[in-house]
Amino acid sequence: MPPIATPVGVIDGGATPALKPAEMRGFARGAPKASDHGSAVTSLLQFAGVQRVLVADVYGSDPAGGNALAVARALDWLVGKGVKVVSVSLVGPANPLLARAVAAAQGRGAVIVAAVGNDGPAAPPSYPASYPGVIAVTAVDGRNRALIEAGRALHLDYAAPGPTSRRPMRRAGG
Repeated sequence: MPPIATPVGVIDGGATPALKPAEMRGFARGAPKASDHGSAVTSLLQFAGVQRVLVADVYGSDPAGGNALAVARALDWLVGKGVKVVSVSLVGPANPLLARAVAAAQGRGAVIVAAVGNDGPAAPPSYPASYPGVIAVTAVDGRNRALIEAGRALHLDYAAPGPTSRRPMRRAGG
């Protein structure tokens, strides 16, 4: 597989330093802090050939981590760093601040790829995956089966191998 030169941003928990992300910055108290999910997403991107992964930790050790302001700040930082593809590993309800931040990033040329969540096949639409122009994704296991907790909403664009952690994704704050 040829290397992918386009930098990719990850909005999630932090990645373990052993993965050597190109840059990592925190947007919550106690961040950046390595997390299983953030490390898994970073590792999958590197395994796929992405040479430069920039990680924005919006969780850290903050109980209010993953809120809309942290995500908006992370998007702005990543796009400011020239990232054109951003993977967002969190879900929540529609939020005006988050909607504006996603639209602004898209207006600056970024493609946003967001998870539909881990609330199961009957879950309502989640955000930012349900905003216009966002690529909504879910995960399959090693045998190409949808994970039991994976969302399967009507707005789903793509399914691919993903971290098999059974921990629920944190919701973006309102």
